[in-house]
Amino acid sequence: MSTIDEETVTFTITREDLLKVGALVDISKQAHEAGVRPPVAITAGVNQLVRDGVGHHQDPLLPTPDIETVYYDIAWMLLLNVLRPNVDRLRVGQEYAFPVIIGAAEYELEAICTPEGRDGALVLTVLLPGED
Repeated sequence: MSTIDEETVTFTITREDLLKVGALVDISKQAHEAGVRPPVAITAGVNQLVRDGVGHHQDPLLPTPDIETVYYDIAWMLLLNVLRPNVDRLRVGQEYAFPVIIGAAEYELEAICTPEGRDGALVLTVLLPGED
């Protein structure tokens, strides 16, 4: 018989854990290329939009973007709409909305800035509105 009260059990999951299980997808490489310095990850929900949107873009005369290009576009829009205007005012836990075109549709995504690891370095997560 267990002596641990179920209400006192705490569960902790790290960003690294979420990346390992696929709940987050690391786009830091593309973000760095776009000029974003903190690590950036997108949720599985955003990643599904990317996968569904690749090949369904608005101009048939343009080449079909690949997934890596759409990751870059998300990071670029994050930089232009969130990071540059708020460079001195980014607040931990604050959600910042920004638009992005994926495929033939425009979406409103959110970015949240959180501390990670023992040193508390800032990281960014891009998610769908209402995602946790």
